[in-house]
Amino acid sequence: MPWGAFAPLPIRLGGNPEEGWAPEQHARFSADLVAIKRTAPLARLYCNQDSGSPFAASITYYFGQNGAGTLYAPTVTVGGAGDVSVTFPSYWTDDYERQHPLKIRQAIARPHAAAGRFPTCTITGNVVRVRTVTDAGVASATPFSLRVW
Repeated sequence: MPWGAFAPLPIRLGGNPEEGWAPEQHARFSADLVAIKRTAPLARLYCNQDSGSPFAASITYYFGQNGAGTLYAPTVTVGGAGDVSVTFPSYWTDDYERQHPLKIRQAIARPHAAAGRFPTCTITGNVVRVRTVTDAGVASATPFSLRVW
């Protein structure tokens, strides 16, 4: 927008800068917004694992396209030391009460401790299974961050 914060809102279509945007400019802007939304991660989260008995895991940070905070976080189940499944709902509802289906295409996990080295992600439907192991290949309950697209 050429005027910055002083631009007239809502943005109107027009033929010149005084009247508003040209249709081509509006189409380009809309296409750019859609591209940003499609390439942004569906969710980012931080999962803390407890190596005590029984094994436990909890999401302590969550930021997703459905909301921010642990209230919007997916559910977590533990299969053992270093084996955590993060289950996302099959759809989410936006502020306008529209439902959007979720389809997880990619997930990347990163460890947050020196003990865990190689987290691997397996995607099955709306479930991301993360396994963390040490350099020796032994499963370890290591905190990790997860990005999901």
